[in-house]
Amino acid sequence: MKPLVSVCIPVWNSEQYLDDCLESVFAQDFAGFEVVVVNDSSPGSDSSGRTCRQIVKQAHKRHKKSGCLKVSYIEHSENRGLVECRRTLINAAHGTFILMLDSDDVLKSGAISALWMLQ
Repeated sequence: MKPLVSVCIPVWNSEQYLDDCLESVFAQDFAGFEVVVVNDSSPGSDSSGRTCRQIVKQAHKRHKKSGCLKVSYIEHSENRGLVECRRTLINAAHGTFILMLDSDDVLKSGAISALWMLQ
C-alpha cells in the first residue's frame, strides 16, 4: 500500500529532541503514513548517548502497531545543509503528500488527520 502522507524529518545536532518528535508522529490517529528521517551527518547524541539511528530504530520498534506503514532512515556522509537534507527527504518520500517536520518539533494529536481533511 502506498503511503498517503510522508512525514519527513531532517536531523542535525538535535538528537535530544528527536524521540519526542517521533513519539508525536507515531501517536497520530491517521493510518497510512510513512516516516522518512535524514541524518545530515550529525555528530550528536541524546542524554542517554543514543545516536540518531538508535533513536529512530527504538521509536519504530515501540510503535509497530501505529498507522505508520514504513520508516526509512538515510544518513549523509557529510553535512550538506538543510536544503540538501530536505531534497534528500523529498526524493526518498513515497507519499501522495509530504509533511516536513523539524526534529525539534512535535505534532499535536490528530494533526495529520486534520491536514488530510483540508484537501
